[in-house]
Amino acid sequence: MKIRRIALLLLPLLTLLALSAGAVEIVGRVTNATTGQPVPGQFVNLLALRGQMVPIRETETNSEGRYRFVVAANPSERFLVQVPYRGVTYSVPAAFGAGERITADVTVYDAGARADDISLQAETIFFEPHSGHVRVLAFYAMANRSRPPRAYAPDEGSFRFAVPGPVGDLQVTATRASGMPLRQQPQPTDKENVYAVNFPLHPGETEFQVSYALPMSGSCRSSSKPPAATWPCRARASKSKPPACARSPRPRRPRRASTWSRPKRRATSR
Repeated sequence: MKIRRIALLLLPLLTLLALSAGAVEIVGRVTNATTGQPVPGQFVNLLALRGQMVPIRETETNSEGRYRFVVAANPSERFLVQVPYRGVTYSVPAAFGAGERITADVTVYDAGARADDISLQAETIFFEPHSGHVRVLAFYAMANRSRPPRAYAPDEGSFRFAVPGPVGDLQVTATRASGMPLRQQPQPTDKENVYAVNFPLHPGETEFQVSYALPMSGSCRSSSKPPAATWPCRARASKSKPPACARSPRPRRPRRASTWSRPKRRATSR
């Protein structure tokens, strides 16, 4: 803590020296959109995207919720500003542009969105045949319409999906409005062939991409069911009833088409 305070006190001097040596500033403000107020004293982390996310700077916001970093002026470098706020990490890309200053404001939210606030906006599935297997690529566009705006981050995972059976090379990415796909690690659940992703849903839209190799042998050859979203689940207090889940029924695969899509459908809790 003492070292961090010293670093903060030396930041103005380091900024002046760095700018004179050909550097740029990354500045921004952290605002809580649930309350509409700035967030003072908030930890902010700067990461460099070098094949993987490498932390290179850290600081705290001032009384007005503002922060500042100084980095070398390298146009080929890409950065990501991250703010961990109440159990949820918020990320904003910081790209080089004209001038010596980059602005990357970060909007955070209080947690507490309900399952009823989450809906499936669109769902599209592509089938790509290969020798011995079919590559399945599914897109799920989820929307968080909570009012006031809150993040949806239940302990059991914000997004669940089912696959037809044993699959290979399972990959999941999540993309928010910033347009940067983030690789996710799907976790198996207590239900067979059902996986959960622990990626908080911010207000607005989030797209999940699920892909895997479906072997064309054994029981999988006769299965005609594409993957289905089984989002989100909210456990009830009563032990006599199962958890109430907003689910999409498993659709039938088209007979003569290589793609499948579902019209817009609102999630409901049982």
